[in-house]
Amino acid sequence: MADQGNNYAEFGIMRNQPYCGSRGSMKTTNAQLAAFLQAHLRSLLEFRETADFSTYGFGIGGPYGSWLVDLQSKQAELTPDCGVSSRLKGVAAELLQVGMKYSAQRGRESEYTWQAGRDIQRVLEAKP
Repeated sequence: MADQGNNYAEFGIMRNQPYCGSRGSMKTTNAQLAAFLQAHLRSLLEFRETADFSTYGFGIGGPYGSWLVDLQSKQAELTPDCGVSSRLKGVAAELLQVGMKYSAQRGRESEYTWQAGRDIQRVLEAKP
C-alpha cells in the first residue's frame, strides 16, 4: 500500500518542513495550510474504509501511520505567533480528532465524523 502522507509537494510543502515558529524560518500562507489540510482530509476519506485501515488504523509501521505523524507534526508547528489563521489551526486540530475517531471506529462513519467532516470542508472551501 502506498504511503498516504508524502505527496504534498504540489502545494509547495515538503514533508516535515516547518510552517512557522522557532523551528524554521519558512512561513506558510493560509492558502498553503488549507491545501495541506484539504489533501489530508481527502486521503483520510479515501482510506478510512479500507481493510488495512480497519486492521491497522494509524499504527506505527502500518500503511497510514505517516498520515497521523505528519498531521501531528504540522499541528505542533502552528505556534500562536506564526501568523496562520486561528480557524485553520482549529481545522488542523479537528481533522486530527476526526482521524482518531475513524480509527477507533475502524473507519465507520458516525454523527460526529460526518458533521465534523462537513464543518472542516466548509472552512477549507471558504474564501479568506
